[in-house]
Amino acid sequence: MLGVTNETKFTKARHYCLAFCIELVAGILLITNRLIMLICITLVIEMLVATSVHWSNGWLFAASGGGWEFPALLIVCTIVLALQVKNKLSRKVLKK
Repeated sequence: MLGVTNETKFTKARHYCLAFCIELVAGILLITNRLIMLICITLVIEMLVATSVHWSNGWLFAASGGGWEFPALLIVCTIVLALQVKNKLSRKVLKK
């Protein structure tokens, strides 16, 4: 493999591991209903990075190397979740 060193492989593996850990912790916190706004912001940033990484592969996620369709969908879903939580919190404040 031309141009791919062990250091490059290690860096990619480190990035994959970081993304996995973020998603695992975010999933656990979402299930337990804690820090939802912080998790939504973190996941939107992570999915923006994933979208930019997959941008050159095209739209469809079934494309070689994966496209940016699925990360873009996750960004929209996470924003909707954040807006729902914000709406719920604002209703609690208005009731008091």
